[in-house]
Amino acid sequence: MLARKINLIPTEMAVPAGSLKIAKILKKLSILGVISLIILTISAITLFVFYSIELKKVNSSVASLKNEISSLEKSEQKLILVKDKLGKIAYVRSLDSAENEINQFKKLNEIVSVSSDSAFTEVSIGSTKTEVSLISNNSTSLSSVLGSITNLKDYGKIILSSLGFNPMSGFLTSFIFSSK
Repeated sequence: MLARKINLIPTEMAVPAGSLKIAKILKKLSILGVISLIILTISAITLFVFYSIELKKVNSSVASLKNEISSLEKSEQKLILVKDKLGKIAYVRSLDSAENEINQFKKLNEIVSVSSDSAFTEVSIGSTKTEVSLISNNSTSLSSVLGSITNLKDYGKIILSSLGFNPMSGFLTSFIFSSK
């Protein structure tokens, strides 16, 4: 048997049937709203946690990239300094060196220093030639120095550029010694 509903409330006080339908609809809507709010809250919390983790990863990646960039900048600066130094070394090596001329002049200096009456007044050493001015007090010391100079095998060409005599100081001679 079917159960019958018995309404004990007087009919004047009874809720209209349209209001009951609206109340049922509002109840269903409020349940759906609460469920939607819970789902949205969980989704927002999940997205917040996910993006905060991603942000930490990106920040650590940025920090490591900054460290790598600074180390690369230091390496680049060192390479630039090395390149500059190598360029300067190449430039210095490309310059003509007077070292050979200086070594040859040492032999010439030994010859002149043996004679106590002769001395250098002026010396100019270049990369390919040496110019020397020499003063000798008498003709004996001059001939001794000239004889020793002509026996030098280190120079390709020896030019007597000037020869002068001053009664007060003696003989003034100038030579140009050219390398081989």
